[in-house]
Amino acid sequence: MHWIGLLLAASASVCLYGASPHQRLWPRLAKGGVVLRWGALALLLGALALAGQGFGAWRGGFIVLTVAMLALVALPGLDALARGRHVA
Repeated sequence: MHWIGLLLAASASVCLYGASPHQRLWPRLAKGGVVLRWGALALLLGALALAGQGFGAWRGGFIVLTVAMLALVALPGLDALARGRHVA
């Protein structure tokens, strides 16, 4: 069950990145910015609840935030690679 929480954390990061006006990976997602931001908050809270049950509160919170930050760092790199730009 805690693995679902980690997938929810990654999904929350995709929602946050999709709401960004600078992203070009999914251009249609930028139009629903407010809905995506609130959806990301709901997904992140669900991820914290599920991971907290599986790993414990502090450890689950740390793991969820680590997965979310990993996805938030990887998505701009994927965006640059999709557009054929050099990633430093």
